[in-house]
Amino acid sequence: LVAYEIAPDDLERYKNWQPDHHTRNKIFRNDMIEVMLICWPIGSITPLHTHNGQLGWMTMIEGKLLVENYRKVECNRPENQQVVGLDCLAGATKIVMEHVGNEFAVPGGPLNTVDKTQTIHRIVNRAEWNERAVSMHIYSRPIDSWVVFDIEGQRCFRRDLKYDNE
Repeated sequence: LVAYEIAPDDLERYKNWQPDHHTRNKIFRNDMIEVMLICWPIGSITPLHTHNGQLGWMTMIEGKLLVENYRKVECNRPENQQVVGLDCLAGATKIVMEHVGNEFAVPGGPLNTVDKTQTIHRIVNRAEWNERAVSMHIYSRPIDSWVVFDIEGQRCFRRDLKYDNE
């Protein structure tokens, strides 16, 4: 993602736009790796979520995104934490998160990463920027679900993921 120059025309067939949510569009997937293009309409935002301890890299193709990174401070279901390959199995009814910083993702900028120590974040395409965005994501293992953290409702739950271009 750093050294290879991606021709925009090569990605056109993977772009899939919906007005009310971002789309996950598969480019390649096997047992070891997943590559997708995500299309972000103006104002779209992911829920606060985990990446299950997987390694991941994101680079921007068009537009810009804000990545808000968080760390879990407390969860009242400790038996569901620290499971290899999963940040938690969900089910908590008390969650305390700490916002640890923001990163701006822009074309030509540094890669945004998730790893075994920093896996919880939310991605935002701010409405005031008034532009769509496109990002490419690579994960060290395909991710079929993630845990969503609803801080306001004080709960977390596992959400299945799917591609929008299948």
